[in-house]
Amino acid sequence: MAFNDHRDKADRFLTPIAKMLPNMNPNQISRLSLVFAFLGGLTIYLSEPTLLPLAFICIFLNSYLDALDGKVAKLHNKATLKGDFLDHVGDRYADLFILLGISFSDYCALWIGVFAIIGVLMTSYMGTQAQALGVGRESSGILGRSERQVILMLFTLCQYWALMQGMSEVLGFTVLEYVMLFFAVVGNLNALHRASNTWKGL
Repeated sequence: MAFNDHRDKADRFLTPIAKMLPNMNPNQISRLSLVFAFLGGLTIYLSEPTLLPLAFICIFLNSYLDALDGKVAKLHNKATLKGDFLDHVGDRYADLFILLGISFSDYCALWIGVFAIIGVLMTSYMGTQAQALGVGRESSGILGRSERQVILMLFTLCQYWALMQGMSEVLGFTVLEYVMLFFAVVGNLNALHRASNTWKGL
């Protein structure tokens, strides 16, 4: 994943906060991250344009806290298998909360949302399945979770801007529909690419 190459830059925004939380249970941060994912999906689902900036904030907090829990666990020697499991489960539910919120909103046709969700979940599944089979975690491709979160944040604001300009659609699709179409196409291609890499590894 492209963003993995820049994790050291993200650490500058995570490490100072993580150092101030020696008594915090990383699992609590993971749960709080999931709450913000739910709120992000809900605010988009309500289809009220003025709520889209709030959705942006919720998705950002979900992403930040999702990264912070691991940093706290690492810095304060609190990393556990249970915590890692909770983090992965939370990530998948967070993906679903946000993508379902978009899919059932007025900003996206449901059929587009369905294919986007399949692409996102299969991409994640292929990564962990490779690890479960002993090949090693498969994280190749350009549409990992970090990339998806950044895209969702940016284009949620673009959707807000478009609506404020009176543009409900551009060439027949809303801004968020273009995002979900991208997730559907690239996500499924990426899942197949990871599956191919895993097959070769086996």
